[in-house]
Amino acid sequence: MINELDIHTNFKSEKTVQSLHRIEAYLEALKMHDTPIPEPIEKEINKELASLSFFDGSESELQFKLFALYDHLKKMMAAELKLVPKNHYQSIWMSLGLSVFGLPVGLLWYFMTDNVAYIALGLPIGLLIGMSVGINLDRKAEREGRQLDFTPM
Repeated sequence: MINELDIHTNFKSEKTVQSLHRIEAYLEALKMHDTPIPEPIEKEINKELASLSFFDGSESELQFKLFALYDHLKKMMAAELKLVPKNHYQSIWMSLGLSVFGLPVGLLWYFMTDNVAYIALGLPIGLLIGMSVGINLDRKAEREGRQLDFTPM
């Protein structure tokens, strides 16, 4: 069983509180999902949460640690259990579409027409290609029951 996130700290900036809520919501989505979490992964999650319990660093260090914990949890669940939050693939593939498809298409048009304006025309095309691939992968994950009921903030 995954333990609760219990941090005893005086830091209450908006960024810190938002990071705490994001991790709590992600852990709640993991608990509510049907997929059982293997014991080694559960132990690792609990160890990470316990390391935060009595954090004594600065608030910026805590924010960095909370961001790193959230990122680690998300990557571990995606790699080990193939569990992803909503819009996970869409956010990844939008940037990939821009760089892998959009920029080369724009450069190709630039070289064909010798007009620099066509470089910018390729970017929205790449964005659309990336979004469509990401949306399809998100739908596939939802159909297979691998999508958590969690939308990142």
